[in-house]
Amino acid sequence: MADTVSSINSQVTETVANMNALLAAQGPATSFAMLDLALTQSLAATLQNMVQRQQQASLAAAAAVNAACARIVSARSAIPVPVPIPPVPVPPAGELVVPAALAAAQHAIELLKGLGSTAAAEALVAIAQAAAPGVPPAPPETPPAPASKAAKRGEAQS
Repeated sequence: MADTVSSINSQVTETVANMNALLAAQGPATSFAMLDLALTQSLAATLQNMVQRQQQASLAAAAAVNAACARIVSARSAIPVPVPIPPVPVPPAGELVVPAALAAAQHAIELLKGLGSTAAAEALVAIAQAAAPGVPPAPPETPPAPASKAAKRGEAQS
């Protein structure tokens, strides 16, 4: 029985020695794992704080812009508001252009007649003839067309 007790004691001491060696070998790995976890948690908290600060800064900037816009809108301007320009009158349709122009020309010629000009009477007749319906105005004289380069070459060769 003494042998069995001594063999059990030797097995227990060997198991305890193996456990101590195992714990000693795993110690650095366990400590580095815990260190990594602590650093990761710290980094996550830092990033979360940075995001929170950025959101708060954005909110403060939006509030500042909103307040500035409200002050601009509520402030009275020292510069008077300009009056809108009236629209440009639409020219009369094609049928009304000639009689309106004839009336304006006759009025101008009447003013010239009052000054005693005989040229005014002649101008009145010319305007009346130009504005008469059905009589197209005389086409302007066109200068003769210039000779083409091929025609000039033919003259030079002969």
